[in-house]
Amino acid sequence: MKRRDTLDFATTLRSTPYVKLCIATFLVFNGFIMISSFQSYVIIYYVFAGNQELGAKYAGYSGTLGAVSTFAIIFFITWLATKIGKRRAFFVSTGVSMVGYAVKWFCYNPRYPWLLLLPSPLLAFGLGGLFTLMGSMIADVVDELETQQRREGMFGSIYWWVVKVGMAAALAGGGFLLNATGFDVALGAQQSPNTIFPVRLCDAFIPVVTSGITIWIIASYKIAEEKAHEVRKELERRRGTAKAAVVAA
Repeated sequence: MKRRDTLDFATTLRSTPYVKLCIATFLVFNGFIMISSFQSYVIIYYVFAGNQELGAKYAGYSGTLGAVSTFAIIFFITWLATKIGKRRAFFVSTGVSMVGYAVKWFCYNPRYPWLLLLPSPLLAFGLGGLFTLMGSMIADVVDELETQQRREGMFGSIYWWVVKVGMAAALAGGGFLLNATGFDVALGAQQSPNTIFPVRLCDAFIPVVTSGITIWIIASYKIAEEKAHEVRKELERRRGTAKAAVVAA
C-alpha cells in the first residue's frame, strides 16, 4: 500500500500544470504570510510613531475592511472567471493585489493616517482570487482521462500539504527577516529610521515580487476552459458507457 501511495504521489507531481498551480499558491499565499506581521509594525511604529492603542485601532479598521472586501471579491472573481476565463481572472486578481501592496508605500503615511485604509480592498483580491480560482483550476488538471483512475484526493492532499508546509516556512522566514531588519519591540517608539525603512520595504514589496513571479509562471499554464470542457465530456461519456455495461450485466 505504501509503495502504491508513493507511485501515486510521483505520478501526480509529473503533471506540469498541477505543479505550476501549487507553486503559484505557494508564492502568492506565503508572500502574504511572510510579511503578515510587518503591516502592524509599520502602522504602529511608523504611521503612529509608537502609539500602540491608536495603531491597533487603525490596523483593526484595515483588517475589517479587508475581510468585508474579500466576500465581495469572491463573487466578483467567480463572475469574472466565467467571462474571461480562470487564468485571466487570476491575472486580474493577482495584479490588483500587487497594486495594493505597492501603494502601501505611499498610503502608510504619518501625515494622513486614514490613507492606510485605501489598500485594504485591493489587497483582498490576492487571497480572495487565489482560493476562489485554484480549487477549480486543480479540478481541470486531474488526470483521470490518462490514468483511468479517480485520483482527486491525491491532488487535493498534496496541494493542501504544500499550503500548510509553506505557511509554516513563511512564518519562520518572516521572523528571521524581521530580526534581520534590526527591529526590536522593546525599543517601542525609539525604532531607528534605518530599521523602519527595511520593514516598510519588505511589507510593501516582497508580495509584489512573489506575485509577479506567479503571474509569469501561470502565463505558461496551457489548460483553457475549452480543453477542460472537452475532457469532462469525454469522462462523462466513458462513465456513462461503464454504467450501462454494469446494468446490462
